[in-house]
Amino acid sequence: MGAMKHKFAPGLVTFAVAAITTACSSSNPLQPTNSSAASTSVSFVAPHATTPAGDSQIPWRSQPITITVANGAATASGASTYTIEVATDAGFSNIVFSNGNVPQGSGGQTGLAIGTLPGDTTYHWRVRVTTGGVTGPNSAASAFSIGTQPTVQTPAPLSPGQNGMGASPTTTLTTQNAQTSGPVGAIVYRFQVADSSAFTNIVFDSTTAQQSGDQTSIAVTARLTEGATYYWRVQAIDSTDGITTSFSTVFAFQMPVGVLFDHPWTGRVETVLHDLLASGLAGPDGSNGQAVVDQMNAMGGIFAGAVFQPHHNGIGDPTFGFGWFYVSFVPIGNGTSFYQIVEYGAPPFGD
Repeated sequence: MGAMKHKFAPGLVTFAVAAITTACSSSNPLQPTNSSAASTSVSFVAPHATTPAGDSQIPWRSQPITITVANGAATASGASTYTIEVATDAGFSNIVFSNGNVPQGSGGQTGLAIGTLPGDTTYHWRVRVTTGGVTGPNSAASAFSIGTQPTVQTPAPLSPGQNGMGASPTTTLTTQNAQTSGPVGAIVYRFQVADSSAFTNIVFDSTTAQQSGDQTSIAVTARLTEGATYYWRVQAIDSTDGITTSFSTVFAFQMPVGVLFDHPWTGRVETVLHDLLASGLAGPDGSNGQAVVDQMNAMGGIFAGAVFQPHHNGIGDPTFGFGWFYVSFVPIGNGTSFYQIVEYGAPPFGD
């Protein structure tokens, strides 16, 4: 037979397989047995690699891949099965995948989907056929490479920070965008808010696409109770590559208490006071309320004549002042660190 030039060309290989026939003496079983041996030959046409083609570059996300071979042939009778081996070296000393019982496929080809393999690696594979209990030679080896495996790290929550303050009427959650490597797909973030750190009762659960820059935010559309403590966490999802990170560290935050006034926020004093309180200058529990008074006085005395009493109980007249109006932080309940802002009296119209 002339030599075939294609490196995957099937070869004709002949194996001598000895068949042993043994005869034993019934009169003296301890005597040496008489034996005769007959030799038979099995010829094989070795299977050869079809896909993936030699030296293929396969993206990691294209896995699992299917190995396909052109069926071999043998002169022996009986069913044919195939052994497929994948290794990280050409000598097949480090085999990472092996299946020795792949049934022969129809149409002249046999295929097998193999599991997901690590990326950034070149793999070598080969196949051999077993027919009628006799195994033929290995095919010529072929190689393919798996590209870089994408990774997504768990995102880090930013705000509200641990034991921070939410906002009324809408709290915004912000996370640091997840660190990634490799050819990742589009990333979305799943934000959850619960009324306990165990997250047994989730009051807000929503996703949003990653935003430009290095941070992503979402507005909490659920109605959160004033003065209550909530807990939030976030995870990143790359659905293209089937990657979902674990949830982030859990942060607790408190909702502020609403501001109650005995008249609308229409005057100059109310407008400025509203803006200063919204800036957080007074602190989450009103402990820095005097800073608000000092700031308003520094802005031209528009707060002159008012009296600020951080822990006023809301009963009785102010101790001192010009009888105009005053603002106080009134404790809510016993032993709580939350206060409610209350204005008593009414300033002149327009102030």
